[in-house]
Amino acid sequence: MRDRQARDAIAHALNSSEEQLKLALSASGSGVWSWDLRTGEIIWDDLMHSLHGLTPGQFGGQPRHFVRLVEPSDRFWLRQTIRYKLFQREKPIFEFLYHIRKSSGRRCAIHARGRIYRDADGQPLAATGVCWDVTAQRSAEAVVRESEARLRDLFNFAPIGMAEVSLAGDFLDVNPALCDFLGYSTEQLLGLSLLAITYPGDRQSFETVFGALISGECDRYRGELRYSHNQGYGIHTILSCYVRCDRRSRPLSVIVQILDITERKRAEAALREQQQYLRLIIDNIPQQVFWKDTNLVFLGCNRHWAQAAGLPAPETVVGKTDYDLLDDPEAAEQYRERDRRIIATNRAELHIVEAKQRPDASGQPVWLEISRVPIHDLDGNAIGILGVLDNITARKLAEEAIRESEALLSATFNQAGVGITQTDRSGRYLRVNERFCRLVARTEAELLHVGFQDLSYPDDLAADLASYEQLWAGKVGSYALEKRYCRPDGTVVWAQLTVSLVNDAAGVPRYATSIVEDISDRKLAAIAMHRAKEAAEAANQAKSRFLANMSHELRTPLNAILGFSQLLNSDRLLTDQQREHLQTIERSGEHLLTLINDVLEMSKIEAGRISLHETDCDLYALVDALEEMLRLKAAKKGLQIQVQRAADVPRYVRVDAGKLRQVLINLLGNAIKFTITGGVELTVRADTIAPLVERDNRAIAPLAYWLHFAVTDTGPGIAAAELELLFRAFAQTESGRNAAHGTGLGLSISQQFVRLMGGEISVQSEVGQGSTFAFSVRARLGEVVASSHSARCPVAIAPNQPNYRILVVDDAAASRDLVAELLTATGFQVKITADGAAALQVWQHWQPHLIWLDLQMPGLDGYDVAYQIRQQETLHGTRNPTQIVALTASVFEEERSRALTSGFDDFIRKPFQTVELFDCMARHLQVEYVYTSPEAAPRSPATIEQAVLQASWQQMPAAWREQVCQASVRCNSEALRPLLAELPPSATPLAIALRDWLDNFRFDRILQLEQSSEPQSR
Repeated sequence: MRDRQARDAIAHALNSSEEQLKLALSASGSGVWSWDLRTGEIIWDDLMHSLHGLTPGQFGGQPRHFVRLVEPSDRFWLRQTIRYKLFQREKPIFEFLYHIRKSSGRRCAIHARGRIYRDADGQPLAATGVCWDVTAQRSAEAVVRESEARLRDLFNFAPIGMAEVSLAGDFLDVNPALCDFLGYSTEQLLGLSLLAITYPGDRQSFETVFGALISGECDRYRGELRYSHNQGYGIHTILSCYVRCDRRSRPLSVIVQILDITERKRAEAALREQQQYLRLIIDNIPQQVFWKDTNLVFLGCNRHWAQAAGLPAPETVVGKTDYDLLDDPEAAEQYRERDRRIIATNRAELHIVEAKQRPDASGQPVWLEISRVPIHDLDGNAIGILGVLDNITARKLAEEAIRESEALLSATFNQAGVGITQTDRSGRYLRVNERFCRLVARTEAELLHVGFQDLSYPDDLAADLASYEQLWAGKVGSYALEKRYCRPDGTVVWAQLTVSLVNDAAGVPRYATSIVEDISDRKLAAIAMHRAKEAAEAANQAKSRFLANMSHELRTPLNAILGFSQLLNSDRLLTDQQREHLQTIERSGEHLLTLINDVLEMSKIEAGRISLHETDCDLYALVDALEEMLRLKAAKKGLQIQVQRAADVPRYVRVDAGKLRQVLINLLGNAIKFTITGGVELTVRADTIAPLVERDNRAIAPLAYWLHFAVTDTGPGIAAAELELLFRAFAQTESGRNAAHGTGLGLSISQQFVRLMGGEISVQSEVGQGSTFAFSVRARLGEVVASSHSARCPVAIAPNQPNYRILVVDDAAASRDLVAELLTATGFQVKITADGAAALQVWQHWQPHLIWLDLQMPGLDGYDVAYQIRQQETLHGTRNPTQIVALTASVFEEERSRALTSGFDDFIRKPFQTVELFDCMARHLQVEYVYTSPEAAPRSPATIEQAVLQASWQQMPAAWREQVCQASVRCNSEALRPLLAELPPSATPLAIALRDWLDNFRFDRILQLEQSSEPQSR
């Protein structure tokens, strides 16, 4: 009872105390407030409402509602003061002064005092206190001093850089934080301007902002700006500034806040770099990758996934769903259902193999190995899904192929036509097929208890064992040999043995597989054949050497005969009788060359050294060229030659054009030779062999043809009894013998060529009526080829060309001098040598642009010279290698192939046509010529274009031209000749014209050349 009375007394006393406190506070005019720092709720009593000009309940109860009541000039430092007090743990009691403006417009000063309550860790939980109106107690000066003091505290202790800047931009005051991150002392900054420490690249933009502030265009600014540290590097900051004005709103200064964000910028740059690195990795891995959010909306993919989905770029997938990418809604829903399952279970599904919804371009299924994993946040919650797809179509096809191969291997093993065995490391048989059992005359059960050593013929065992050991030691991948096996009855059987290892998946050998073929019959026949072959090869080699020497010895002098005949024939001083004699020499030489070529060609045919060399050619041009070439020959005999070509004959075909041309020349030449009156006709037609048919059976252009050729003449005809002699080598008909020339090989060679091209020559003839020779060859449709070069002979190198250096190497003096004279007369710089060693020395020191190189020479031959030059050029990294052309009397095609693989750039046979040499140099040196027409006299000034002469004349020095003109006016030949000798090789066309005019006393033409050039020289 006493305890209860005591408690009641205490409670009554407390209530009385609280009532007395409220009365005391009310009497003093103080309002009571409390602030829950965890929820942010502020509770005011009625007096607090009255102090702030509000009715009870009108205050919102949140910090922002309180801040709105405070005068704007006090809001900033009020926030900073409260934050500072909350985190200043040593002083729980705090005070601050702020101003409000009531609805009546009266400005009041409110003094606040409170206490902060903290938990055990020192974290603020709540604050309580009182406020009272101190407007009457404090003068305006005291309030200002207190406000300035508080602002100074905030200024000095603020964690961000702060400064006051004059309207001219100079520092008036700076806080320690600004000095710290800029690396300056307070004294240093106060001697600088804000613009001076601004980073050079940002100064112009800051000047614009600062000018707008002080001019009143704006009252505040916030943005990123860089400043220069005292050590010279840049600092990234966020600049906030506003203009401080007096009571009349006149600008006094600029308040600046600078927040250092350099570390944040570095972190952002590092993050961007990591993102770029990650994107580079994802885009270059072979797998397809995509990722989605929890709503199954695509957030991104890599390049391979975008390509597989038919998207132009990975970025285009962002924001799409499977419904947007797939035409089949059911398929899209299936994918989404799997993704939902991953997110719901938060578990990955790995290595799921399935066929893709879309097949590839050919309609074949595409197999994928798919893994889906959830993407987690830091708490392990699924926030998306990552998918990785690997195209394993090739692996699936390989696995299927392996299964089929294993089945085929099993069937092949049991049904093979050769013996097959499997042996272990020791040589013991593990498995044998029926064919091997029959080969060695033993049963499978007998063989599985022995090794191959027990069956081998003693003399062959050592070689087999040595190879078997090397095979298992990994020194060889497989081996093959011929060996003998012993049968139980004592007989011996020959076999061809091929042995290789079979490894497991880890690469470890499991067993050896042997393929055993019975070659007993073949072995006995091969022994006999080998002996016969040795004898035949010896004879064939002797024949080949004879043909090579014969070709060189016969064609080399013919090259000189024909070449110098062509060279002499161009001399304008020759009499008609001398020119006729030269033409006789040329015709005789060409006839002799034809006879030699026929004999050598037949020898090559008999030796089996002839083959097809098919190229794309212009069939129309080939036939037209033959008609033009033989027309003059026919006209001399009073014959007509006609060519009839069917409209369906393709123009461009792929055949051996050289052999086809030779066959036609032989047949047309024979027809003209044996025809006395009338004419010769060549007809050409074509039949398709197989058209190309597409899937819809629509036929398009044919790929293969039969080309049919027929040569008809009105000659004497051939008796039936002599027809069988036509195609025999060295055999001639009666009319052939009457012609008194020829070897009788032309038709035989033509027959062999036609057979090589897949056809046969047939002949129909009636005595007194004429003959028709017909043949057909197979040809494929060819590509378009450029027209051949004109047969015009050059007379000089065109103006403005380099001084080309040409080296001629030939042990035959006549051939060497012929080429040198032809090239020198045209304007080339030429050197000659007679052997390979001298040629290498000249090449080393003179560096010619092109070398004409004979193949057969004593000592170093042409092949060795070309090889050494190419080796030196490769060793020194030569950018413009010397062009090397083989000039040889060999007629064998293998010589051409050997030359082109030994470092030669081209190949020309002796005897050659002059135009061949110049065309070859044009191809390899891009040299341009001044040409003459075939009908014009060689090297005649009439064939040289006037523009070429004027260009060469203008390139000569003015003093030289003046001397030439003065000598021409006086008709002084003796004075002109030394001047003409001064002309360089590049002016050969001009030299030809001037010498001709000098020899014919045409001094007027020289003066006309100068007069026609005068307007160009002004």
